[in-house]
Amino acid sequence: MPKTTSELTDIVLLFINVLKSKGIIIEKVYLYGSSIKGTSRPDSDIDLILVSPTFSKMPFWKRWEIIGDALAELMEPIEVLAFSPEEFEKKKEKQASFLQYIIKQPETIDVVF
Repeated sequence: MPKTTSELTDIVLLFINVLKSKGIIIEKVYLYGSSIKGTSRPDSDIDLILVSPTFSKMPFWKRWEIIGDALAELMEPIEVLAFSPEEFEKKKEKQASFLQYIIKQPETIDVVF
């Protein structure tokens, strides 16, 4: 069943707290996609963009291991795009990038935590 924006935000905040408990410093989180647009189906996931300075010096495999562990703890259908601040800025500034498109969508929520 599709979730309300409030329920989605609560799930995202839980996910952030799990990541923080694993030593991940969170700088920015964006919630986007069908769940925010109101077009989700019962099998839809929650789409997130996560920006963390902790990822700057971390090998990609370790980044995804920690995110995977956090997702397994939470057991919610979350799809994460994870970036260091440098990666985020570089991709955001690139013309016609997916990230630039997502950030500019009016439905995209910059999650405050």
